[in-house]
Amino acid sequence: MPPLTGSAFCFAHDPTAAAARAAARRRGGAAHAAATATGELPRLKSVPDVQRHLEQLLADTLLQSNSARRTAAIVSILSLALKAIEVGSFEERLANLEKLAGGKWPTTHAA
Repeated sequence: MPPLTGSAFCFAHDPTAAAARAAARRRGGAAHAAATATGELPRLKSVPDVQRHLEQLLADTLLQSNSARRTAAIVSILSLALKAIEVGSFEERLANLEKLAGGKWPTTHAA
């Protein structure tokens, strides 16, 4: 982090910012508790559901301190996001083909 204006320290290390850091930690803890307090499991019934949760997971991961584990998690999330985009694209293309075919698909496939 860059130093605060008029200080030799960044927010994380400035001794005069201790109260502000404590307040930020409380807000972060309260937000986390509120997000997990519902006890509801995420809905994963469609590609958009999965994409929405991957986006939230990426946003949460980007807030973490930089580390090799964080980088690996980001790469994994992005890889899964690409797969979800690919599946969503196939679903959309298939729906368009079904619409064009008017629901009349051949019952046999050419070998």
